Amino acid sequence: MHKLAVGQLERIVRTLPPDDGADIYQLLPEGTRKGVLDGLDADHARQIRTLAAYEPETAGAIMTTQFAAAVASTTVRAVLDSLGKAEKLETDQVYVTDEIGHLLGAVSIQDLLQEDDKERAVGSLPDGQVLAIGVDEDQEEVTKLASTYGLTTVPIVDRYRRLVGIVTADDLDFVAEVEASEDMYRLAGTVARHPTKMAVPRRILLRLPTLLATVVIGVAAAQILRALGGDTASQEGTAMRYVLIVLALAGNVGAIANTIVVRGLATQEIEHGRLLRPFVGEFLVGLGVAAICAFTTWLGIGLIEGSFTNIAAVVGIALLVAVTFSAVMGFCIPLVCESIGIDPALAGPIVIALNDLAGTSVYVGICLTLLPAP
Repeated sequence: MHKLAVGQLERIVRTLPPDDGADIYQLLPEGTRKGVLDGLDADHARQIRTLAAYEPETAGAIMTTQFAAAVASTTVRAVLDSLGKAEKLETDQVYVTDEIGHLLGAVSIQDLLQEDDKERAVGSLPDGQVLAIGVDEDQEEVTKLASTYGLTTVPIVDRYRRLVGIVTADDLDFVAEVEASEDMYRLAGTVARHPTKMAVPRRILLRLPTLLATVVIGVAAAQILRALGGDTASQEGTAMRYVLIVLALAGNVGAIANTIVVRGLATQEIEHGRLLRPFVGEFLVGLGVAAICAFTTWLGIGLIEGSFTNIAAVVGIALLVAVTFSAVMGFCIPLVCESIGIDPALAGPIVIALNDLAGTSVYVGICLTLLPAP
């Protein structure tokens, strides 16, 4: 069974470009990797090993080593003859180098075909210096360069400006989508790249920094409101100062859940008909975050107010209920919007408004229930 699995993987990798093969190779156990590469020809295996050695999310990790290049002194005729024998071309550009591989420029295949003097050296054809990026640069820098200058492929060079690969249009699109998702999740308050695919404890840890910061800021805001005076001796007056924590934290949790669902639907990370698992995961994450933040808030308010009962307990319980509810609402509302023909991306303001309403209702209800009557 193990040998059969290795054989199947080897046949799959053999049909893929080296960059895609390297992506699969990196996911395999160490023993299986050797078996897969042993079934490939030496050059293909060497390219996969080379690409897999680069750090993840760098230009080297997303490039392919399949590209057309020619030494500057090579004639147009010789280059065209070489291109005619190529099995597959990733780009319409032929990169021009010197004898030791330093990148000098690029020329399109169309220009080569239209050149009247087929004995002309290709080194005299490129117009100006070609744009390139270092192999160890972040992959986001590659997409920025391509976007800024309208490039469909980006050549990748080593520290000596020797051409080692290119990033093709499909990989540029993929990286742009990944980086866009990451930026959206960061804006929402989590650094997870594929949040629905991660373990619940890991997702909780990734969200806690910004959410705990919300708790600290909310407690600080409550102390600022204390300066307004008013009925600070009554429990009701004190309780009103802390409603901001409940609203802010519930709103942030709901916004994160909403962003995850909207982006997940757009990228098909969340699929219709398979909603139970991501829903349960998001519910558990919301519950875990709510419990940690509720305990932290209870502790902070208890220390400030000099008592761990009444106000501290009310705020802690309200946070637990409101934040968990907000996580559920943030997940469900975009799905409801989509089911009735409304763009799920428009659900954000609805989620925020409903979370404010629900948070206020929960907080007032718990205050009226748990705080002793005046």
